Amino acid sequence: MRFSSAPGLIGRWFVLGCVLQLSLAGCGDDGSGGSPSSGGGGAGGEPSTGGAPLGGAASGGAGGVATGGAASGGASSGGMGGEGGAGDPCAACPDSCCDGACVDFASDGEHCGSCTHSCEGGGCQEASCQPVLIAGGKLIGIDEDEVFISGAMVSRFPKAGGASTPIGSLPGGPSSSDQYYLAAADIYRTFGGNNGGVDRLEIATGTTTTIATAENNPTYPVEVGTNVYWGTTGGIIRRANKSGGAATNFISNQAFPTSSRPTGRGSTLVTPCSRR
Repeated sequence: MRFSSAPGLIGRWFVLGCVLQLSLAGCGDDGSGGSPSSGGGGAGGEPSTGGAPLGGAASGGAGGVATGGAASGGASSGGMGGEGGAGDPCAACPDSCCDGACVDFASDGEHCGSCTHSCEGGGCQEASCQPVLIAGGKLIGIDEDEVFISGAMVSRFPKAGGASTPIGSLPGGPSSSDQYYLAAADIYRTFGGNNGGVDRLEIATGTTTTIATAENNPTYPVEVGTNVYWGTTGGIIRRANKSGGAATNFISNQAFPTSSRPTGRGSTLVTPCSRR
């Protein structure tokens, strides 16, 4: 009987130990942040008659509350917004916008009346360029960039104004009856009235060449090819080589010749008969 009852008793204690072990296992870490407080499990009661253990309720210790540090992140500040693209500069003046800017055609000296119409140093009034004094003297002619003036010296002046460049002098100086012709490389002059003459001033060197003398009221010289032509009293058009030499009659018995003389180079002599 002793031996037969011993296994039952051992089994009961074995079951009790397992209960205690499971109760203790329930007291493990519960909070991830803090250390758990461990409470001992309650002692089991005496076994009942039926062999079932009367175990006291195992009360596990309350787990520690995990305290996590507050995550502190720096405040994110957005970058500065980009500047908007420039607007159309001509939006406010679609009919008077030149080179990307609004202009006043009525008064702008560089855009007088229209874009890029420059008054070349003169004023602009009511969309019209006003005269500007470039130099005193007698006008010889105008090319693309310069104005040629006869005074004490024959000089060239920038159209936009500025310092002059002397070319040379003509014999006797300028006179009110003098007539000039501006060619590509030379300046021609008729002068002297009833006992006049024709001469040539080379622009590059300032050298003067006499082409004809003792001419009767010579007027309106013109260079054509290698010759120089001019008119005289009596309806005669005469000519000579531009390097000098004897002058000859080219046309006779014509009405006194006149000339259509543009201000620039390349004017042509015009007579009632269209011959040169």
